[in-house]
Amino acid sequence: MPLIPIQPTNPDLQTLLCETDEQEETCRQIRIEVFCDEQGYLLHQEIDEKDPSSDHILLYLKGAPVGTIRWWPFPSEPNSPPSGKLGRLAVLKRARVSSPLQS
Repeated sequence: MPLIPIQPTNPDLQTLLCETDEQEETCRQIRIEVFCDEQGYLLHQEIDEKDPSSDHILLYLKGAPVGTIRWWPFPSEPNSPPSGKLGRLAVLKRARVSSPLQS
């Protein structure tokens, strides 16, 4: 299955598949700020056993990291398409856009 690059509608946005420990640490810090500091989850609930076997993606706005999402792959059979779960989506408060649907 070929990968299709996604062009953001906002040229100020960029994504990066993390390849270094430093990049993954940036993802963890964003998640801690959003889920632990802001929403009150405990650290051990947020950073879990799935993190080491997951891929992490950073979202940059004007060159600054502001968001992350995690891809946790499921075991798959040979020659079958990859499957998994996207989760732990977090965007720093300063980068969120208000909408009429938010209270």
